[in-house]
Amino acid sequence: MVLKLIHISRWYCHYKNIPGTSAIHPTINFAIKKLQPPSEDPKISKLAALDCRIILRFDPLQRNSHDIQAKLVKSYMKVVYNIPETRGFMACGYPSEPILAEAAARLLNEGSHVKKLAPQILSQFDSDLVAKGERGELVTRTLFTVAHDMAIMEKYPDPAEQGLRFHRPIKLLDLLRHLIAPNHWDTVRNAKPSLTFDDDLTLEEAYKDAWVNFSHYVELGNHESFELANFPALLKRGAAIQTYDCQYNMDSALPTLFGDENTPIEVPNIGPTLIQTKNRKKTETVFPDPNVISECKTLPVLSIIMELGVEPDKSHPPVRVHSESRKGENVSTHTRYASKSLPSDIRRRHYVLTFHGCTSKTYGCIPENSEEYTHLLRARSPFDDFPRNNDKIFKGNSELFKQLRPMVDSQVMKNWV
Repeated sequence: MVLKLIHISRWYCHYKNIPGTSAIHPTINFAIKKLQPPSEDPKISKLAALDCRIILRFDPLQRNSHDIQAKLVKSYMKVVYNIPETRGFMACGYPSEPILAEAAARLLNEGSHVKKLAPQILSQFDSDLVAKGERGELVTRTLFTVAHDMAIMEKYPDPAEQGLRFHRPIKLLDLLRHLIAPNHWDTVRNAKPSLTFDDDLTLEEAYKDAWVNFSHYVELGNHESFELANFPALLKRGAAIQTYDCQYNMDSALPTLFGDENTPIEVPNIGPTLIQTKNRKKTETVFPDPNVISECKTLPVLSIIMELGVEPDKSHPPVRVHSESRKGENVSTHTRYASKSLPSDIRRRHYVLTFHGCTSKTYGCIPENSEEYTHLLRARSPFDDFPRNNDKIFKGNSELFKQLRPMVDSQVMKNWV
């Protein structure tokens, strides 16, 4: 398995030229040193480690973001894959490299916990990151990665192990247990399918033998690549999915294997965990389409909707289960509903959860009283950086600014009449 992960990468020569059977350990240490050069800024080093795993998109309009990316290319293993003829910018990123992702995970969890470190890193470089629409997806990838690392460190607490530590499968239930706040775990694990009869399985029962394996995210290059036939390769690679822009009905996904450690990683044994991200103040009714993976005929499908911008309240609880119950009925009865809903009906194995908010009240992988994610999700405005935005000192400046800017509001339009 190690050779398969490394044979087409820039780490292959290093791995092959080290004697001994446990050569993977010095190769990972070498990768850590490449991400943490001694003469460079340790803050940039942590940023590089996080970028390698969760795909940071920098704002091309910010001059400072160009400088940061140049540093990441120069000293932190980031790869330039395109420079246009104008030489105005360079397109760069971290390709899928499980060895580098393993090194990055170790670096992020060294000394301090990634649960606290990840939001701090994102907060430090807030002004250089992407605009509002993509920030929600960035937060989603970060939360799932933090929850993954928490589950790994619980299951494999010894950091001195010589092999891979973060490139290992974990149970999906363990991931969800660390993702969600502890007081909402019972709601999640007892969730029933979107169409429920009395004898249908809870989420905990349906996913008791479900596994995920991801140390980093990869971004798909087109809509057609999101198909079940590619899921075995992604599972072996240890990669979660960031879908192509405007992908129908989802933003990210986790390939999920059903079985045990001896189960073949093949299409019949794999299903999807689908994730939608919404960054808005008011929630709207969203019901995911489980048929986006048409080949998944018998296995459960889990859909998670993350309403990051909606504050939890009585009408929008931190965790909501979308389930229509047929109480008093089961699949063996000859009722009108039972005859319409056969066991093969995908609604009988489609579990739908909505999470509201982006604080520790909803997520167990967010530190208490932490506001970094909330600040990151807020839309930036040209008004934010206006240097004379203080009417007590500069009387009337804010109104004059509003009249000059190309965006209009009600007050500006009233002045037109």
